[in-house]
Amino acid sequence: MPKHKTAEQWLKLIEQQELSGLSVTDFCTQHTDTELDPIG
Repeated sequence: MPKHKTAEQWLKLIEQQELSGLSVTDFCTQHTDTELDPIG
């Protein structure tokens, strides 16, 4: 698996955050570091 997220993967994460109704901080807190880490 590539270490960097693709533009499509970032767009999906952003969409998930927006649909969640959570702040960016709260959304990130609820997801794993490796899921949101651009190099992880």
